[in-house]
Amino acid sequence: MYYLNTFLLYSILGHLLETIFFSVLKLHKRSGFMFLWWTPLYGIGAVLSLFVYRIVVSKMNNKFWRNVLLFVLYFGMFTLLESFGGFLIEKIFGYEMWNYSNIWGHIGKFASIPTSAGWALMSLFYVYVLKKMGDFIISKIPRILSIILSIIFFIDCICSIMKVFY
Repeated sequence: MYYLNTFLLYSILGHLLETIFFSVLKLHKRSGFMFLWWTPLYGIGAVLSLFVYRIVVSKMNNKFWRNVLLFVLYFGMFTLLESFGGFLIEKIFGYEMWNYSNIWGHIGKFASIPTSAGWALMSLFYVYVLKKMGDFIISKIPRILSIILSIIFFIDCICSIMKVFY
């Protein structure tokens, strides 16, 4: 349940923060492609960040080099995640959620050096600072709520994909 709750929590928090960000900047954009209050890319990023962190921490003792390696791995991971996610969203839903073509150091239209570096730094902040608060929240989530949210998420996925075809 821990990884499922991590995914759900950060999908919801990511959606909320991105919605606030877009509102503050007066951008008329929507966070995510789903009907309800989550953006799965954030949840996927949080869970993958945890997996990478746990593997690296178990293998390396030197904090400096561990953090350098984590940054490099997170950079590569988020470059691939944004590239693959952007590509899939464009192919499945027919629109671009983001496009970094006008940003220096863009890697195709869905990834760039500055954004991947930003995500890598955010992942370090997440595993060293935010994770403790997130784990506290996750420890308080009743199992039944996890199951209900998972069912709602699954239905939302189906409905969001169906809107493309009908």
